[in-house]
Amino acid sequence: LTVRRLESGCGKFDVAIGRGSGVLQLRLRRASGGKPIVVMLEPALPLGASIDAVRVNGRSVQYRRNATPHDIAPAFETVLADSAVVEIRYAGGAALVAQAKRALPADRSLGLRLLDWRLEQNRFVATVEGMGDQRFRVRTPLDLRVIDGGTLADRDGEFFTIAVSLGRETQRRRVILAP
Repeated sequence: LTVRRLESGCGKFDVAIGRGSGVLQLRLRRASGGKPIVVMLEPALPLGASIDAVRVNGRSVQYRRNATPHDIAPAFETVLADSAVVEIRYAGGAALVAQAKRALPADRSLGLRLLDWRLEQNRFVATVEGMGDQRFRVRTPLDLRVIDGGTLADRDGEFFTIAVSLGRETQRRRVILAP
């Protein structure tokens, strides 16, 4: 994902975000502005991940670990003069993968709604809502199994497809996954 000319109180920035297996990379470049500035960052990592290292331009930086029921994030500051490459290495964790569905104006939503994604007692819990037979995807290096609320429909590398059978009327269900 790349965002160009993102406005901030002290100028404009270009930000590029890339994610690979176990690594999140941010490329920051000042598109305008003068003297160096302090940038505070807190990029969210997959739920349940452990942070291995945070580096800015190849140098380790101190960070604070912020965890919520929904994600984990290293919080840190860095000085940005012109550009910087931030690399965050992590292990484990699981993230929901957004489905590409296009709706036309006035169309009724028939897709699965992902209402919540959290970690409870070392299990990943997705709260979903919809009707009929639905699917959602999870990306993780972990070997997950479905404990309750759905079935494993497919696995392609780090991508798991979970099937959920809901009734003819809108229903809400918790789907529990565990390593």
